[in-house]
Amino acid sequence: MQKRTRKIIKIGVFLDIPGLACSRAISGFYRFARRKSNWRIFLFPVQREGEALRRIVANFSPDAIFTGHADTVRAYGGKIPYVLLENIEPSLPLGMGATLNLDNIQLGRAAAEKLHSLGYRNFGYFGIVFNAETTSSGDMLSRYSKIRCGAFERRVGDFGFPISSYMPKRGSPYDESAIIAWLKSLKKPCGILAFSDEDAQYIISICYENRIPVPKQIGVIGIDNEEYICDNVVPPLTSIEPDYEGAGYRAGELLDEFLAGDRSHAGAKEMYGVAAIQNRMSAQSITSAANRTAHALEMIRADPANAPDPATIARRMNLSLRILELAFKQIQGHSITTEILSQRLLLAKRLLKTSRLSIGEIAANCGFASHASFLASFRRRFGLTPREWRNS
Repeated sequence: MQKRTRKIIKIGVFLDIPGLACSRAISGFYRFARRKSNWRIFLFPVQREGEALRRIVANFSPDAIFTGHADTVRAYGGKIPYVLLENIEPSLPLGMGATLNLDNIQLGRAAAEKLHSLGYRNFGYFGIVFNAETTSSGDMLSRYSKIRCGAFERRVGDFGFPISSYMPKRGSPYDESAIIAWLKSLKKPCGILAFSDEDAQYIISICYENRIPVPKQIGVIGIDNEEYICDNVVPPLTSIEPDYEGAGYRAGELLDEFLAGDRSHAGAKEMYGVAAIQNRMSAQSITSAANRTAHALEMIRADPANAPDPATIARRMNLSLRILELAFKQIQGHSITTEILSQRLLLAKRLLKTSRLSIGEIAANCGFASHASFLASFRRRFGLTPREWRNS
């Protein structure tokens, strides 16, 4: 008896969206698709109308599409099942299609609740500065920023507090002096929600340049949880991660229904919200050991080679050394002296990898008292001498 073969289903995925959003959405989509042995997924980093999309459409005939732009739906005439991510066109979805949009109201509310729980009683919203002009989705991003600000403001109002917002108009000149003036005008300590991680990173850098301590005077939360940004800011950035992976998984569920002829969700406009808030040091309790630790880390990591000794750090923070050491050990699990040594060794590893400086020069540039102490500390930490590590 001849074995019956199942029809192969070709799915086109057109998600040319930034960083984490794209990778998480595709991950969620694949997580659903692994249950469908006859699905074949084709990834195309193209979504807007143009010659590249026209060439793909002319040579590729999918059974369904998952896309981040309405141009792709139109390119296929809206005649095949589709799920459209982040749609702002009121005429869509049509036919056998559905849309999934980020719940910006939930993002604004979540940020307000987080900052309030940390003890902030003054609040600010920093609107989109980056990407509004340079991306094709500038109008959508500006709209999202207004919704996030409104939801943040209403939730803060529920707690009985006002907010101050900085919302540059799209197309207006970039005005750093106005941003600095706004930051300095805020009643402190103040918790700020920034439109994105890029905007939050910018706020932190401006605070650093103008000697406004983060999070002691300004607590900052970003959106997107882009780790390459969040983990490399000083202090590291607390960020809200939208449920991009959940959206990708839901897209798979919807396409599966449509391909089976189920029209239950045809024309649906669904929302997805928050996956998690990734806690880092840029928004900590303003009265806790975490805040003291964040301030100390900021001083150490700004210039590890010339970092103040623990007693000097404590004196600059108007604390006794004992109180600061207890807070540091509670949060970091080790002493301030150990942290200073760790940061100097990390700096040394970078110089060993990226520079042609001699071992002795690196020891001096990283703040070690002697060549011998550097060699001993490096070998104790990494199990190799600096020269062995460089050669490896």
